Amino acid sequence: MKSPAKRLRLKDNHPTAIKLIKLFDLADELGIRLSYQSQGGIRVEDKDRDSSLPPLYLEDIEDDHWFEEFPPSTEYKLVYENPDFLKQQALENLAYSAKIEEKKRIEKEAAEAKIKADREKRIQEQEAQERQQLAELKMKYESIM
Repeated sequence: MKSPAKRLRLKDNHPTAIKLIKLFDLADELGIRLSYQSQGGIRVEDKDRDSSLPPLYLEDIEDDHWFEEFPPSTEYKLVYENPDFLKQQALENLAYSAKIEEKKRIEKEAAEAKIKADREKRIQEQEAQERQQLAELKMKYESIM
């Protein structure tokens, strides 16, 4: 026997479905769109609002609460990110990135200098060893003669 469906679809002519369609139509007419964010806020998009402005968020007045229903049953605030704060954050991020790049450059230069110093040390050791061998060969040659 086939198990019953977990959910059933409400018919379009059901009174609740009709009210919901009216709500959607009103939102379309007003140019308003609500997007629920994973952080608990609701992003509010208004087609008549300048798109270059920062986005709007509908949040609960209490910072430790978030909306779980529409329309909200608690007091709310309409917020957006402060452009001055965003500029400051961008400048701080640039400064931090520059600091990291400078640190990497210094570390790279230090590593290259160490490689060069190690190479020069090996060359000097090899030259000293060759001089030692030459001196030994010279002493052998002189003792033979």
